[in-house]
Amino acid sequence: MPLWIKTEIMYSDADRTILDELRKCSNSTSRKLTLPTGIDPLKSAVDGIIDNMKVIQDYVNVCTPR
Repeated sequence: MPLWIKTEIMYSDADRTILDELRKCSNSTSRKLTLPTGIDPLKSAVDGIIDNMKVIQDYVNVCTPR
């Protein structure tokens, strides 16, 4: 009789970053992984946060009664 165990996979932000990069690499024909260096990864992360904050701000403005 099989025994089913509920499991959950948890990983850190660093793990998520490398998994995302490996996923991008898997779609490449060369299968080479090139990690970004310098300030570009930080700029991309900050731009993503700003975009998410704009979405939240728009949602709050729409849902807040005036």
